[in-house]
Amino acid sequence: MMPKRLFARVARYSDAILAARLAGWTWSELSDALASTIGQTKPRSLANAFVVARRLAKEGLLVVEQLPLPNSNDVARDPAKPVDPSLQTFVSTTPGPTVKKPGTFINLDG
Repeated sequence: MMPKRLFARVARYSDAILAARLAGWTWSELSDALASTIGQTKPRSLANAFVVARRLAKEGLLVVEQLPLPNSNDVARDPAKPVDPSLQTFVSTTPGPTVKKPGTFINLDG
């Protein structure tokens, strides 16, 4: 049975999506590659679902077995496609899970 929410469907491929993005794949290409398994989605919706899935996994609220992209044995870097510099920042600066204690607030600004 396929999960109803897009972020739950995308979560199983989050590591493969991150590797593909670092290799220069566009959200449109990823949307087409995943269409057979998660259903047809708009590229922006896929990007948003990916961010939500990664956040929930970091917080320990979503734990799923990771799968490779369908019909893609490797995610080779295409030198013709530039790598989005914000991805390198996202990968290197994304903090680990934050444990919220009762009565405390999480600072979202820093």
